[in-house]
Amino acid sequence: MLNQTFRDLELIVVDDGSTDNTGGVVEDFSRKDSRVKYVWQSNFGGPAGPRNTGIRHAMGQYIAFLDSDDEWMPTKIEEQVKLLENSSPDTGFVGCDYLLKTGTMVAEYKLPRLKEDTVFEKLLEHDFIGTATIIMIKKSVLEDVGGYDERLKCSEDTDLWLRIAEKYRFALAENFLATYYAHGNNTLLRFNPLDLAESTESVLKKHIPSCEKHPKSYSRRLRQVAANFCTGGELTKGRSYYVQSIRFDPINLKAWYSLLATFVLGKLAFSIVARLKPQLRHRLRFKLHWNMKP
Repeated sequence: MLNQTFRDLELIVVDDGSTDNTGGVVEDFSRKDSRVKYVWQSNFGGPAGPRNTGIRHAMGQYIAFLDSDDEWMPTKIEEQVKLLENSSPDTGFVGCDYLLKTGTMVAEYKLPRLKEDTVFEKLLEHDFIGTATIIMIKKSVLEDVGGYDERLKCSEDTDLWLRIAEKYRFALAENFLATYYAHGNNTLLRFNPLDLAESTESVLKKHIPSCEKHPKSYSRRLRQVAANFCTGGELTKGRSYYVQSIRFDPINLKAWYSLLATFVLGKLAFSIVARLKPQLRHRLRFKLHWNMKP
């Protein structure tokens, strides 16, 4: 972080209730570099609280997030600041391509190049951003949309991107400017399917008018909510979401097949199959569709 080519910055380390020597380490850095600031708070239980704390303490015009297990390339801040300053005034946030490391393998992950008026629709269908590590946002935009929703157990990033995309444009830097480390301790992997379902359910309820303008994308996201409810054992609620998914897109065959599977397989078998599918899909996608490097 401190090796960024853009020098006019502040590094705010939000210590979310750690019990190690994080404070001492950061204070050593702050004595050597006045740009480093340390903020301690009781453990919040998720990333939304610490990120809002960092936003409140920030003095700068732009906000960028860096999780403790990720990295930025040295030109990340410089390139994204230039992008924001050279984009139209209604551009609220920017992203970049990134490297994804899993064990000894490195994959290049390129975000989709989208038309400006399709960003909300694509985020609704699938959070293609993937990690807050690659994002920079105008602080004025965060103040306008209200920052992170601390009531959400998870999906807080998706919720924020959707709220920003409803009102502002998204721009994308061309280079690989960050590295995301995928491992068993990633926050998302610690949530159970019901947490994911309930949080996504809450997010979608905030955006119903906008969601209904994009029925196919909305249908696919509703299918994801349904699958998480069913995987978590809530078959009745999951089936109701499959029905909603089909209502918004009657030719969503995956929703039809999955709804039928809840009756054919039953609770336990459906849960086992549903938990295995994302893992297999991730492995296949990683091996076949990304540019792999040793």
